[in-house]
Amino acid sequence: MDRGDQAKRTRNENIFNCLYKNPEATFKLICFPWAGSGSVHFAKWGQDTHDSLEVHSLRLPGRESRIEEPFANDISQLVDEVVCALQPVIQDKQFAFFGHSMGSYIAFRTALHLKENNKPEPLHLFLSSATPIHSKAWPRFPKEDELSEEQISHYLMEFGGTPKHFAEDKEFVQQYSPMIMADMNLVSSCT
Repeated sequence: MDRGDQAKRTRNENIFNCLYKNPEATFKLICFPWAGSGSVHFAKWGQDTHDSLEVHSLRLPGRESRIEEPFANDISQLVDEVVCALQPVIQDKQFAFFGHSMGSYIAFRTALHLKENNKPEPLHLFLSSATPIHSKAWPRFPKEDELSEEQISHYLMEFGGTPKHFAEDKEFVQQYSPMIMADMNLVSSCT
């Protein structure tokens, strides 16, 4: 393997987290995380799965081993990156996508990109906790510089999934507000 291939492999491993590699797997589950999260929750699913399944979880820019990278703020650019990194992960095996909340939008757009470009498509697309973008209930976010910490706390509670004591903890909100705002901007770019 030359340096270019090694660098590409390392880059792909940074984008997708697979804690429990299973080279004999015949099927792969690719998971897409919710806003403000990392890849570990879904990557741990691989520990308790059937021998024929291998679980990979998307690691978004700006967190975990990609902490030095800027946060993603455009869904189309993120999907392009995911599609490039996905090809060596699936290696001509059947696969499915599971996206939760913000991850649902990334998973859907990735599946659509694969379909539109005649690339291998997921056998199944599982989406949870996401409002369709054509719905009147679709969240409308103000611009990043228009949100106070109190408003960020409000959005965290409105979306659900964040324990109330975290959303009300000013230090927590202050520490994670750049990531939360980046993820809100990413979701806003879906429309």
